[in-house]
Amino acid sequence: MYLLWKNYGKGDYSHQGKYFQFPSSTSIPKPLQKNGPPIWIAARDPNSHEFAVTNNWHVQVTPLWKGLDEIIRLKNIFDETCKKFPKNTNCLSMMLNHCYIGNNETEIEKGAIAVSKFYNNFGAWFKNSRKVVQGTLDPLTQEEIDNNEMYSPKEMRKIKT
Repeated sequence: MYLLWKNYGKGDYSHQGKYFQFPSSTSIPKPLQKNGPPIWIAARDPNSHEFAVTNNWHVQVTPLWKGLDEIIRLKNIFDETCKKFPKNTNCLSMMLNHCYIGNNETEIEKGAIAVSKFYNNFGAWFKNSRKVVQGTLDPLTQEEIDNNEMYSPKEMRKIKT
């Protein structure tokens, strides 16, 4: 990320490093803002927060399905990171938190099933366990979804924030 950002908008760039290699690439359109647009880094652990803050990038977090305790944990990591690097105080934190509100039991169950399906797909994408074509993951079967207790509708109903 750092190498790409450092060279963003400056023309063709390639990299042949020890861990990463990529061919000559050009970012278009060129950035209009001085120093480029703001960058948001998805972060969950202290190291990814430090990576963002030390580069003066913003942090985007999500508690996933873990509820209020995870929200507090992520906020504390961000606050501690900013204290550790006080000259980088312009960094912002944004939280993506899924929610569903229903008027009755049928609507609530419908929401729990939809969030369960989302997290099953997210988990498969995150593990890089399925083929992706045109930005779309090979579909999970209903049996695969039903067999994943961690993301079951029952577990999704426990989300309280």
